[in-house]
Amino acid sequence: EANDSISTAILSGLGFGRSFYSSAGQIGDNPALTDSGLDVDMIAMELAAGDQVTIDVDAADIGSPLDAVLSLFDANGQLLARNDDSISTDPLIVYTAAEPGTYFVGVSGFANLSYDPFVAGSGLSGSGGSYEININLNGGGSPSGGTVTIPDVDFYSVDWTDVVGYRVDIVLA
Repeated sequence: EANDSISTAILSGLGFGRSFYSSAGQIGDNPALTDSGLDVDMIAMELAAGDQVTIDVDAADIGSPLDAVLSLFDANGQLLARNDDSISTDPLIVYTAAEPGTYFVGVSGFANLSYDPFVAGSGLSGSGGSYEININLNGGGSPSGGTVTIPDVDFYSVDWTDVVGYRVDIVLA
């Protein structure tokens, strides 16, 4: 999947009435990259000043070969926090937002610590494999003990540079 940059990040719904996000992911599954070790999964969330977010990735715990690295960025791509090995080789970040805004979680494989959150396929090739991620906002837990599933989002672009006189209607279902 192509969620390797801030502009294509998965929308978690956190900060919009949701306090828990849980998902499974895979580092190395972006077919658009020539080197699968450059894959990064980015997740967007909205935080208010004073919000505390706990981000936990499990890879080793589920038997994956991924040596996951967690990074947290602000909307300008500024690195705010990073963790490689917190629990075994699985990372954990606990962060309190100083300012309101959109924040981005990056999951990558170890060695890919220098990627640019705005550029897919950047950095150094890292490990790959599957992982599970749980993000808790202000101590929020999984609602009713279940998992929140965020639907797949598809992005399309159209080059209208030389087109004149067309009408586009977008219908949201």
